[in-house]
Amino acid sequence: MGSLAANFILLSLPLAVYVQAAIVTTNYTIDDTFGDSRTGQKVLYQPSDLWGDQTCLGCAILPDASKMINGTYHEATWNPGRPQLNVTINFSGEYI
Repeated sequence: MGSLAANFILLSLPLAVYVQAAIVTTNYTIDDTFGDSRTGQKVLYQPSDLWGDQTCLGCAILPDASKMINGTYHEATWNPGRPQLNVTINFSGEYI
């Protein structure tokens, strides 16, 4: 049996923030690489040296980047005894 491992992949972070004001709904995309489409604030991956992106050739997970939103993704492989993997996304919604 192989070592215990958990593989994580964020496929262009298909997260959306919905802001509703009266009848208008606005969708802002938070991309894994380019961040918040409205503010430009980036996603923080920690520890940064354990996360790979679409340019990583030696990563455990290598999806087809051409099938990802904006051609980008982030992946990380965690093993027991290694630091926790964290993704931080800051955004705020507001009513107008």
